[in-house]
Amino acid sequence: MLGLKATLLALVCTALPSYIQAQQLPFAPHLHQEQLVRLSWPSRSAAEEAVAWLDDNNFDVWSTTPQHTTLRLSPSQHEQLSSSHLSPSALDVLLPSIADHLDSTTLTPTFNLQHSEAAVANLSSTRLQALDDPIHDSYHSLDALYQILRRFEEEFSDYAHIVKVGESAEGKDILGLKVTNQSYTPTVSRSQDDVVDSHFEDSDGIHALKHKKHKIHKKLGFVVAGGQHAREWIAPSVVLYLIHDLLLSTVYVPYPSHSHRTYSRPTAAHLLDTVEFTFIPTLNPDGYSWTWATEGDRLWRKNRQPTGDGCYGVDMNRNWGFKWASGSRPNPCSDAYAGEGPFESPELRAVRDYLLEKKNNVKGFLDVHSFGQMIMFPFSYSCSRSSPDEENHFEGVVWAAKALRAVHGKNFEVGSVCEVSLTAPGDSIDWTYAVGKIRWSFSVELRGGIFGFLLPPAQIRPSGEEMSAAFVALADYVVRKEEGQRFDIAREKEI
Repeated sequence: MLGLKATLLALVCTALPSYIQAQQLPFAPHLHQEQLVRLSWPSRSAAEEAVAWLDDNNFDVWSTTPQHTTLRLSPSQHEQLSSSHLSPSALDVLLPSIADHLDSTTLTPTFNLQHSEAAVANLSSTRLQALDDPIHDSYHSLDALYQILRRFEEEFSDYAHIVKVGESAEGKDILGLKVTNQSYTPTVSRSQDDVVDSHFEDSDGIHALKHKKHKIHKKLGFVVAGGQHAREWIAPSVVLYLIHDLLLSTVYVPYPSHSHRTYSRPTAAHLLDTVEFTFIPTLNPDGYSWTWATEGDRLWRKNRQPTGDGCYGVDMNRNWGFKWASGSRPNPCSDAYAGEGPFESPELRAVRDYLLEKKNNVKGFLDVHSFGQMIMFPFSYSCSRSSPDEENHFEGVVWAAKALRAVHGKNFEVGSVCEVSLTAPGDSIDWTYAVGKIRWSFSVELRGGIFGFLLPPAQIRPSGEEMSAAFVALADYVVRKEEGQRFDIAREKEI
């Protein structure tokens, strides 16, 4: 057993570098006393017990797997943890001072606003004809994200147009970009699996999902959403990169000489003939804006709707309406407060309605998060439940992970959410699959390493490059399966 108390007490003594003075840095004073720590567990049961205790005691858990838990600790939480019954097999300090890391890197809102404003100002004189455009060198505020979407619409008018998905709790627009070959409609009927509700419910209340073949003339809808959690700045930036890379497949511009690529532009261009993509950089515009605000909180997670007792925000990825957990984190001030009821979040109600709209014909959904390097499929609420499509889901994520690994050598774990990241009731892809009947429902946790949510902007481009390869591979797999094609990973060539 690790000498947890002695180790934590030593960490507390180093948590406040003497040269840091809160008023000199643009962060809340408490961040100067907080560290990012990773705890290792000897078994899955130990990890599950620890996460339950951390949840009950309102710790800010950044990432968790059956092997490790990464969390943010204040000095008082160090002491609380040291006196607990938990017995991690190892404890590693990833960031000795979160505020020091923020100030000593290019992560400050001021730095990114300056670079973002310069990149957006340059949009009027660029045709966005290359992936080395500076828009991928910095993070962007909500206004800048939307300006970039509008510029994509202007420059690629035959392929892109903005859609309003809905409004946030504070009345901000939730904007997406539809990307497809607008001048092309499939002229030959193709076979597609459709989900049929058999009206049978198992003991967990899941409607059995059956599939039948039918002929269609309509494009398959595929929704990619980022930014449910406000502090995950890399997610909206990667969604922008996915859009840009896909749009450039329409003009066949050569990739930069330094770029790593595992698929051909013709493959991506073919997807635009058969799929109508909707990219939503952030589902949480209020929370995202709050992480940029001078009076805000860079590490804010939730949306910004009032929840009573002077508290704000619902954890949107615990508020979807399938297996929503009543009583989970009942404190409305908790970072992972699941709300008083499912779909309490107006942002989720808006995207729910968009996903269910028949004209959108949504058959694929990808929820983009950070961090953890995982590509996952349902279910999240329980490890004892397997989806009827698990074999296909697993084949798809393995294929995507292979394409991703070929870019920068990063290994992403694959499997159901529960298997690779423990249980999480009220998760997005459980609802999209079990209730929304979106057969191809996936989620991804992007790279983070020792930085967690505070990934330096220099990581935007490589993260976008590897995720773009994975996304095209996954979308191509979905299209081929929907068309009834056989797929054998062992015999497939890289696309």
